[in-house]
Amino acid sequence: MPLHGGELVLVRHGESTANAAGIGQGRAEFPLSDLGRRQAMRTADHLATLGPFDALYASPQQRAAETAGAIGDRLGLMPHLDADLVEIDIGVMSGSSWTELEASQPDVMARYRQAEAERPHPRNRELIPGWEPIPAVVTRVWRAVAAALGNHPGGRVIVVAHGGVINAFLTHLLAGDAREVLWQHPSPNCAVSRITLDPAGPVAVCLTDDAHLAADRGSHTIFDAPKDQAL
Repeated sequence: MPLHGGELVLVRHGESTANAAGIGQGRAEFPLSDLGRRQAMRTADHLATLGPFDALYASPQQRAAETAGAIGDRLGLMPHLDADLVEIDIGVMSGSSWTELEASQPDVMARYRQAEAERPHPRNRELIPGWEPIPAVVTRVWRAVAAALGNHPGGRVIVVAHGGVINAFLTHLLAGDAREVLWQHPSPNCAVSRITLDPAGPVAVCLTDDAHLAADRGSHTIFDAPKDQAL
């Protein structure tokens, strides 16, 4: 990870229609909800007070690209889309609520719950059919963010992505190997995390902060999975 005195700003996308309905997304495409569009605009205004910024990168998935578009319009930046920033593929969970998955895959979910009870571990999620291997997630997300920062030495770079992607990256950067340790940074919709890339090591200015969305607090629903798996 380039530690060149610049700054990395991570932003989760605004609320999608699937978030509002309590549905897991993964690689499935859903647009922003009306609330999500308001969140994106409020986040754009918030970032404008912290600018200027040198570059904007984003996942090409609709909910992230829409959020990045609102931010880019406000800041005068063109989003660079990177496929390595797409959300974790959550396999059979995509398009279902956690409750529906429990009903449709009882044996699978029983094995998952047993594994978590015996030893909580990020790779237990791979017991769910089609779940993207966690090492692959960590590798591609780290590669994408490192490339974005490397393109702007000493610059201030915004990355708009997804809850799972941001959680994996922040855990790997700040808490240890995200392939082995429990993920520690679940991110609400349009939350902002700021990391100063000090040569002595990364410094968290703020983590998963959504205070700028206070006016819309409590007006949305979330995917009914355990907190770190709201994807």
